[in-house]
Amino acid sequence: MKTITLILLLLLLLPFHTQALDKDKELRIEVSTSLAWNLSRYMTKRTTMAACMAVGLGKELYGEYDYGGFDDEDLLADFAGCTLGMLGYQTEKFMLSPKEDGIQLTYKF
Repeated sequence: MKTITLILLLLLLLPFHTQALDKDKELRIEVSTSLAWNLSRYMTKRTTMAACMAVGLGKELYGEYDYGGFDDEDLLADFAGCTLGMLGYQTEKFMLSPKEDGIQLTYKF
């Protein structure tokens, strides 16, 4: 039940169409999802989330230092991607497949 609630919450937080996201947010979700999916094979849930979010936070801190801009929405996109990747690996109901312009996420009922 927790998994379904979390998935519904993520779907409410994110726009339904990726066209509504700018390219940076879309890439962050894709990379975070892939990273968490693969880290989940070798790490616990907490360690996976911590490592995945550390990568996103590191990117934001680098952006703040290099470009002078820290964006909270980027961290939300990282969190959404990390969560989707972890849930996808744990429930095995998500399927990630590459597309020409990104990654397709399919949920099996």
